[in-house]
Amino acid sequence: MTIIGTWIGQRQISFAPFYTYFNNWPRNFGIAFAVEALIAQPIARKVLLFKHIHLAN
Repeated sequence: MTIIGTWIGQRQISFAPFYTYFNNWPRNFGIAFAVEALIAQPIARKVLLFKHIHLAN
C-alpha cells in the first residue's frame, strides 16, 4: 500500500516510493495496526457476537 497508495495519490507512477519505502514502512504499519486493533476488530467482534446470538435464538 505504501507504493501503490503513493502512485494513486500523486496520479503518476515513479520510483520515489521505492526510495522512501523503508523510511515510511514503520509509520504506515503502526497506523494500520492501530486502526485494526482499536477500530476494526472491536466492531467485527460485536457484529459476530450479535450474529451468533441471533442465529442461536
